[in-house]
Amino acid sequence: MKYFLKWLLILGVTITAVAQNQKISQLPAGSPAQTTDIVPIARGGSNYSLTAAQIAALGPDITTVSGLASVPGKTKGTVAVVTDGTSGSDCATGGSSIPAFCQYSGSSWAAVAGSGTVTSVATGGIATGGPFTTSGTVTVAGSGNTTTAATATSGLASASANTAVEADGSGNIEPLSATGTFSLPNTTATSAIGTGASSPFLELAGTYFGGSAGTLAASTADVATWQLVEQAPVTLSGTTDITHVAESSANVVTLTLASSPFGPGQLVEISGLSAATWLNGYVVSVTTGTAITMTFTDPTTHGTLSSTVLTGTPEISQVSGLGAMTLAGSNYDFLQVPNGSPQQPGLTFASAASGTGFSAYGAGVHCWYEAGTAADCLNSGGLEVNENGSFSFSETPNASGAIGPSYGVIGSGTTMDLQPSTFLLLPSCKLLAGVNMTVSGTAYTICSFTLPNAAASWAYSCQGTYTTTTSSDTFALGWTIAHAPTNVIANATIFSTQSGTQTFGTATSNATTNQTALTGASVSSVTAVPWTMAGVIDAASATSGTFLITGMLTGTSPSGTVNAGTTCHIE
Repeated sequence: MKYFLKWLLILGVTITAVAQNQKISQLPAGSPAQTTDIVPIARGGSNYSLTAAQIAALGPDITTVSGLASVPGKTKGTVAVVTDGTSGSDCATGGSSIPAFCQYSGSSWAAVAGSGTVTSVATGGIATGGPFTTSGTVTVAGSGNTTTAATATSGLASASANTAVEADGSGNIEPLSATGTFSLPNTTATSAIGTGASSPFLELAGTYFGGSAGTLAASTADVATWQLVEQAPVTLSGTTDITHVAESSANVVTLTLASSPFGPGQLVEISGLSAATWLNGYVVSVTTGTAITMTFTDPTTHGTLSSTVLTGTPEISQVSGLGAMTLAGSNYDFLQVPNGSPQQPGLTFASAASGTGFSAYGAGVHCWYEAGTAADCLNSGGLEVNENGSFSFSETPNASGAIGPSYGVIGSGTTMDLQPSTFLLLPSCKLLAGVNMTVSGTAYTICSFTLPNAAASWAYSCQGTYTTTTSSDTFALGWTIAHAPTNVIANATIFSTQSGTQTFGTATSNATTNQTALTGASVSSVTAVPWTMAGVIDAASATSGTFLITGMLTGTSPSGTVNAGTTCHIE
């Protein structure tokens, strides 16, 4: 009987008084209705009576999902109401308590469906700006604030309960569910790489007490807009940028690059490969990205391919992560983030470890923190580098050894440029403890330098002293280099006494074994006798490797030391 009155109205039943000279409103209430109640009706100019049960029978059956099969007289188009649906569209499961309208198709029951298109959006109450039919701006006001939503465009009928928003009367706009999303999508389809569609604008407006033409004016608008702008994709193209391709038995593809801009998780499209052609046209996720390589898993699981030189025009195009959040406005002055702390920096990055990011920690102290520990800080006293850290300049992020930037020292009115060719920050070597020489004819390392991966020429120089405690020994100076240069030139002087007796010699070689620059005169039990060695590494290898300054003592049972205080440097 739940829908009794509703169906009376639908059927157009005319109810008249049952007592003479009394209006219906004067009759006592008869709720709840009984199936045997008599209701007078007018039909075709004559009066009749019907029971309430007879009228209810004209409406849809009210049953359960399992009872739909037993609806009497059902034909195609019959409508019934179930009271135990699991949702408002459940006509098949039942067992819950949600009512649903179901219609019989002639063979099965399905929820009564409807469709339509929103053609106009109106506003009212705290919302203003409508109505609009294709686009417009809805402004929701409350609590003295004005929040302007993004311009609405097509697709008004596609909103769902998870993405819709509501105003709670205070001017706030919030998701309808705890996990809902306030979405402002650009629904424009893109059809090719580099044709991304930027998002709509999100406009935020405030007011301030300002003025115009010398006159104070309250509530002057202060407006800023946010937009996610799709940037042009990063693309590597040609055999200069992409040199080799290989694939392991585990289907890991390695591309060798001149310089890799791609990082883990980015999606890229592969095309134009002359080898591993089965990869062309695929979009893959980057697994690792180093300075000169990029790896990913072969989606075709093709199999092993040894490293192969590429020809033609291979190409890698980034297709994800191209959005850049931009902020624009007419009056705003800055973007403010929280000061933060070492454990919770005010500005962090999604890929960084916890406690990694920028913080304004302390008065006038701005630091980059690595996992809660200060790495580098800028304050009123200058730039502070973390203990055991380094401060370096490089022309390229991977320190490939290319000619670096100029270093400038600015004084009172003058600037002195220190070029890499005349000023190179490489470590000096200073012995804080002596190097013992106890095996005859064995080259002992006095100082060691790691040359960068640059085919450059270097000058070196060393000076020090040596001591022997045995008789008839000879002291020799030399060098060992890991990768052959064009040549190594060495000029050496070895004193045999402290009074000035000395031996001088020069040597050249490009061998990678230990080479002798000079062997001094035979000595017996001498103390702190000086020596020097200097020269040039002409066109060192482009592969990084070590350059050693060596000392050797030769005798029957020699015992001697290259003394502490010996120094070498390279430039």
